[in-house]
Amino acid sequence: MSHEWISDYWLPSLGLHHYSEIFRMCLVDARMLEHLTKRELRTMLKMVDASHRNSLQYGISVLKKLDYNRSSLEYRGSNISVESLKDVMLWTSSHVIAWVDLIG
Repeated sequence: MSHEWISDYWLPSLGLHHYSEIFRMCLVDARMLEHLTKRELRTMLKMVDASHRNSLQYGISVLKKLDYNRSSLEYRGSNISVESLKDVMLWTSSHVIAWVDLIG
């Protein structure tokens, strides 16, 4: 998974689109993600908010569980309704927002 795909598709699917530019500039690709330290996230990638780092870590764990299968990840980002997407692990931040709206 290239740094362009990580910055332009994957980060926005986690709700972290505001980090796309810095991840692209630093050429962060999928191979690097699980090796980033907390210090590197804070200093080099300007991810100072702990909740953002947690979201990133959960996203990385999903990547690992899906064995970095890009087609599975792209499927989760398609315009599929919350009702039809049963596997919560495949939900994007948009799916979560739709679900919250659905339950009131």
